[in-house]
Amino acid sequence: KLGGTHHYHPLQDFRLFECGQEYFPALELAISQAKQFICLEVYIFANDEIGQQVSEALLTAVGRGVQVKIIVDWVGSPSLAFVERWKAARIEFRYYNPSWIGVYGITRTHRKLVAIDGNQAFVGGINICSDYLNVSGRKLSSARWDFALQVGGLLA
Repeated sequence: KLGGTHHYHPLQDFRLFECGQEYFPALELAISQAKQFICLEVYIFANDEIGQQVSEALLTAVGRGVQVKIIVDWVGSPSLAFVERWKAARIEFRYYNPSWIGVYGITRTHRKLVAIDGNQAFVGGINICSDYLNVSGRKLSSARWDFALQVGGLLA
C-alpha cells in the first residue's frame, strides 16, 4: 500500500530441493493435488523413468479435468515421446522455437518453471530427467547436481 502503512506478508512457504531425488516426489504430489491448471516449462523433458512418471501424472491430472499447458525447448527435447498422447488427452503443448534459427534468431528456453492453481510454483535448474542418465539414456559418471525451489501461497 503506497503512501501509508506497508503490509508485509511472511513468506514461509518455501522448500529447497537438492537434485531430482528430492524434487520429483514433491512435483508429482503437487500435480496430483492440482484442481484447476498446471503450466510447465522446461528445457529437457526426457523419455526416461522420471519423464514417464511426470507425464503420467500430468495425464492423470487432465483426466480429473485439470487444464495442462506444457512448453518444452525444441533443442533440449527434440524427439519427445509423449507429444501424441498429450495432444490426444488435450494437453496444450508447444515446442519453444522449433528450429535452429527462429523468428528471433538462435534462442532457447532454459527455464524450469511449474505453476499449479495459482498457489504453488516450482522454479530452479532441474529438468524433467533422471539425475543419473544423459539425454541419450547413458549412465552419467556422477549424478546431476542441481537445485529447485517450491513456493506456496501469495508468492506463487
